[in-house]
Amino acid sequence: MNKHHLAQRLLKAGMSSVLVSIQTGLSSDQVLMPVTRKIRSIRDVSTAKSLPCLEEILESATKASDGAALLLLYTSKAVDWQIQIDIDALVNAYEAYLREYLGSAGVNAPSPLSLDEAWILTRELRSTSEVSLHNKLICSIMKGR
Repeated sequence: MNKHHLAQRLLKAGMSSVLVSIQTGLSSDQVLMPVTRKIRSIRDVSTAKSLPCLEEILESATKASDGAALLLLYTSKAVDWQIQIDIDALVNAYEAYLREYLGSAGVNAPSPLSLDEAWILTRELRSTSEVSLHNKLICSIMKGR
Protein backbone atom coordinates (compact mmCIF):
# COMPACT_ATOMS: atom_id res chain seq x y z
CA MET A 1 0.00 0.00 0.00
CA ASN A 2 1.49 3.36 -0.92
CA LYS A 3 1.85 6.14 1.63
CA HIS A 4 -1.09 8.20 0.36
CA HIS A 5 -3.50 5.26 0.46
CA LEU A 6 -2.24 4.37 3.92
CA ALA A 7 -2.76 7.96 5.05
CA GLN A 8 -6.34 7.90 3.76
CA ARG A 9 -7.02 4.57 5.48
CA LEU A 10 -5.68 5.86 8.80
CA LEU A 11 -7.64 9.10 8.57
CA LYS A 12 -10.83 7.20 7.75
CA ALA A 13 -10.20 4.96 10.76
CA GLY A 14 -10.00 8.05 12.96
CA MET A 15 -6.28 8.68 13.46
CA SER A 16 -5.19 12.29 13.88
CA SER A 17 -3.38 13.89 10.98
CA VAL A 18 -0.30 14.44 13.16
CA LEU A 19 0.06 10.71 13.85
CA VAL A 20 -0.70 9.87 10.22
CA SER A 21 2.16 12.14 9.24
CA ILE A 22 4.49 10.46 11.75
CA GLN A 23 3.44 6.97 10.65
CA THR A 24 3.63 7.56 6.91
CA GLY A 25 6.48 10.07 6.71
CA LEU A 26 4.29 12.40 4.65
CA SER A 27 4.16 16.10 5.44
CA SER A 28 0.97 17.47 6.98
CA ASP A 29 0.14 19.12 3.65
CA GLN A 30 0.54 15.80 1.84
CA VAL A 31 -1.62 14.05 4.43
CA LEU A 32 -4.41 16.61 4.40
CA MET A 33 -4.52 17.42 0.67
CA PRO A 34 -6.44 14.26 -0.34
CA VAL A 35 -8.56 14.51 2.81
CA THR A 36 -9.99 17.88 1.96
CA ARG A 37 -11.16 16.49 -1.36
CA LYS A 38 -12.38 13.05 -0.29
CA ILE A 39 -12.96 12.74 3.43
CA ARG A 40 -14.34 16.05 4.64
CA SER A 41 -17.04 14.43 6.74
CA ILE A 42 -14.71 12.11 8.65
CA ARG A 43 -12.96 14.72 10.77
CA ASP A 44 -12.61 18.45 10.90
CA VAL A 45 -8.98 18.65 9.83
CA SER A 46 -8.61 22.20 11.11
CA THR A 47 -9.23 21.07 14.70
CA ALA A 48 -5.91 20.83 16.48
CA LYS A 49 -6.15 18.70 19.57
CA SER A 50 -3.27 17.51 21.62
CA LEU A 51 -2.05 13.97 21.23
CA PRO A 52 -2.82 11.52 24.00
CA CYS A 53 -0.04 10.36 26.27
CA LEU A 54 0.44 7.09 28.09
CA GLU A 55 -0.13 8.72 31.48
CA GLU A 56 -3.63 9.82 30.42
CA ILE A 57 -4.50 6.27 29.43
CA LEU A 58 -3.10 4.91 32.69
CA GLU A 59 -5.15 7.39 34.76
CA SER A 60 -8.32 5.49 33.87
CA ALA A 61 -8.79 1.86 34.91
CA THR A 62 -11.28 1.44 32.06
CA LYS A 63 -8.87 2.76 29.45
CA ALA A 64 -6.04 0.67 30.89
CA SER A 65 -8.22 -2.44 30.74
CA ASP A 66 -9.27 -1.66 27.18
CA GLY A 67 -5.64 -0.94 26.32
CA ALA A 68 -4.53 -4.34 27.61
CA ALA A 69 -7.23 -6.06 25.54
CA LEU A 70 -6.32 -4.07 22.45
CA LEU A 71 -2.62 -4.91 22.86
CA LEU A 72 -3.45 -8.60 23.07
CA LEU A 73 -5.37 -8.33 19.80
CA TYR A 74 -2.55 -6.34 18.24
CA THR A 75 0.30 -8.65 19.25
CA SER A 76 -1.65 -11.67 18.03
CA LYS A 77 -1.93 -10.09 14.56
CA ALA A 78 1.29 -8.05 14.26
CA VAL A 79 4.55 -9.05 12.63
CA ASP A 80 7.81 -7.73 14.13
CA TRP A 81 5.95 -5.45 16.56
CA GLN A 82 9.09 -5.31 18.71
CA ILE A 83 10.90 -3.51 15.86
CA GLN A 84 8.20 -1.27 14.38
CA ILE A 85 4.50 -0.57 14.63
CA ASP A 86 2.62 -2.92 12.31
CA ILE A 87 0.04 -0.40 11.17
CA ASP A 88 -2.18 -2.90 9.34
CA ALA A 89 -2.31 -5.10 12.43
CA LEU A 90 -3.02 -2.04 14.58
CA VAL A 91 -5.97 -0.92 12.44
CA ASN A 92 -7.33 -4.47 12.27
CA ALA A 93 -6.95 -4.94 16.04
CA TYR A 94 -8.54 -1.54 16.68
CA GLU A 95 -11.51 -2.33 14.45
CA ALA A 96 -11.97 -5.69 16.22
CA TYR A 97 -11.73 -3.93 19.60
CA LEU A 98 -14.35 -1.37 18.53
CA ARG A 99 -16.75 -4.05 17.29
CA GLU A 100 -16.50 -5.85 20.63
CA TYR A 101 -16.71 -2.62 22.62
CA LEU A 102 -19.75 -1.34 20.77
CA GLY A 103 -21.41 -4.74 21.01
CA SER A 104 -21.08 -4.89 24.78
CA ALA A 105 -21.09 -1.23 25.89
CA GLY A 106 -23.97 -0.06 27.98
CA VAL A 107 -25.75 3.27 27.76
CA ASN A 108 -23.50 5.01 30.30
CA ALA A 109 -20.27 3.35 29.17
CA PRO A 110 -17.26 5.65 28.82
CA SER A 111 -16.04 6.34 25.33
CA PRO A 112 -13.79 3.69 23.79
CA LEU A 113 -10.09 4.15 23.19
CA SER A 114 -9.29 6.25 20.16
CA LEU A 115 -7.05 5.04 17.38
CA ASP A 116 -4.57 7.68 18.52
CA GLU A 117 -4.51 6.12 22.00
CA ALA A 118 -4.09 2.68 20.45
CA TRP A 119 -1.12 3.98 18.44
CA ILE A 120 0.41 5.47 21.60
CA LEU A 121 0.07 2.09 23.33
CA THR A 122 1.68 0.21 20.44
CA ARG A 123 4.50 2.74 20.27
CA GLU A 124 5.08 2.31 23.99
CA LEU A 125 4.98 -1.46 23.61
CA ARG A 126 7.63 -1.27 20.89
CA SER A 127 9.89 1.09 22.84
CA THR A 128 9.69 -0.57 26.26
CA SER A 129 9.49 -4.15 27.35
CA GLU A 130 6.17 -5.92 26.94
CA VAL A 131 6.20 -6.92 30.60
CA SER A 132 6.80 -3.34 31.73
CA LEU A 133 3.83 -1.93 29.81
CA HIS A 134 1.53 -4.75 30.86
CA ASN A 135 2.56 -4.21 34.50
CA LYS A 136 1.72 -0.51 34.19
CA LEU A 137 -1.68 -1.36 32.70
CA ILE A 138 -2.43 -3.96 35.38
CA CYS A 139 -1.43 -1.56 38.17
CA SER A 140 -3.72 1.08 36.71
CA ILE A 141 -6.59 -1.39 36.50
CA MET A 142 -6.07 -2.51 40.11
CA LYS A 143 -5.89 1.08 41.43
CA GLY A 144 -9.21 1.88 39.76
CA ARG A 145 -11.13 -0.98 41.31
